[in-house]
Amino acid sequence: MTRIYVANGTKQRLKFNFRLPESNRIHELEVHSGHQEVIGEQWSQQHVEYFIKQLEHAGFHRASDTNGRMKDFSGWMYSLDKPTTETQIESGHEARVETQERISAVEAQRGALAMDQANRAPKDRRKRLAKITTVEVEQEIGPRDSATGREVKMSVSVDAGAPENSRLDI
Repeated sequence: MTRIYVANGTKQRLKFNFRLPESNRIHELEVHSGHQEVIGEQWSQQHVEYFIKQLEHAGFHRASDTNGRMKDFSGWMYSLDKPTTETQIESGHEARVETQERISAVEAQRGALAMDQANRAPKDRRKRLAKITTVEVEQEIGPRDSATGREVKMSVSVDAGAPENSRLDI
């Protein structure tokens, strides 16, 4: 019988809801941050394939794929018949952090562009009312947390002197 190891490389607890073939009942698999759980030991091959389709649809990747560069990685992974290694879980976590940092940078760029559009003359949208529009992003530290030195702090500016045909990769 096939064993499925479901691992969580995120900082949050994972609660994955799934169904099995020929059943309308919803099952829940809970995996804590940095851990993995085994499921499917008594399942048929049809059950295993059906479950894996649900995992992949939800954004899970094979644990063996975490060794390379992963774009837009959710931090969730699975492995068949052998446990996910600690290195794979850590690699998955690092890939998830990189994805979150990239998303933050894109959202800051979008915020700066939106503020620039909002600060234009009402009658002539081509005329800027401000020379520079700046959006600053700074990560807050929770009351029970302490600074690590890896907190996010960045600034994005839109300059009136920039060419109109400049494009951002967002």
